[in-house]
Amino acid sequence: MEMPSRASMPYVVDKLREAIEEDWSEYGFLVCSTDDEHLVVRFELSTLDSEPGLVAYMNMFARSNATVNKLMLRKVVEDWNVTPGDGHLYFTFRPPWVAARMTDTFYALHPEQQIFQDPRLKRSHGGNTQQHSQSDAQKLAAAAFAATKSACGSDTAASGGALRPDLM
Repeated sequence: MEMPSRASMPYVVDKLREAIEEDWSEYGFLVCSTDDEHLVVRFELSTLDSEPGLVAYMNMFARSNATVNKLMLRKVVEDWNVTPGDGHLYFTFRPPWVAARMTDTFYALHPEQQIFQDPRLKRSHGGNTQQHSQSDAQKLAAAAFAATKSACGSDTAASGGALRPDLM
C-alpha cells in the first residue's frame, strides 16, 4: 500500500482496530477518527486489569507495531495516555496527511508558557500583556482536548470502531 490519505481513513481505522484487538479483544476499547483527523484509541478504565501494563503496551505498539509503521501513524505526545475523568484512557495517533506543528505540542505540554491574546484581558500599567493564570491555561487545554475527543461517542463502543460520517 502507498502512503495513506484522507480517503483511506476507513481502512486505517479498521486496520488499527484489528491490530489492537489481537492482544486486547477481551477489554472494552474503541478506535475512531476525530474532527481534526487524528485517530483515537479509547479504553474503558473499568475493564482494565493493569493501567500501567496497557500504557507500556501502547508505547511499544506505537514504536514497533507493523500496522502502525505501515500506516505511517505517529504518536501524539500531548494526547497520549490521557484520562480526562470520563472513565476512559485515550491514546492518539496522527496520520501522515495531518501536519504536526511543534508549537502545538509544546504549548499543550506547557500551557503556562502560552500568552493568550484574549481581548477581555487589559494591559497593565507597565505595558505588558497580562497572561491567564496557569489554572486557566490548563482549563483551556482540557476544553480543547475534550472537544477533540468528542468524536468518540459511547454509542459506537459496541462495534469497536467508529468513523466520522463525512469520511464514509
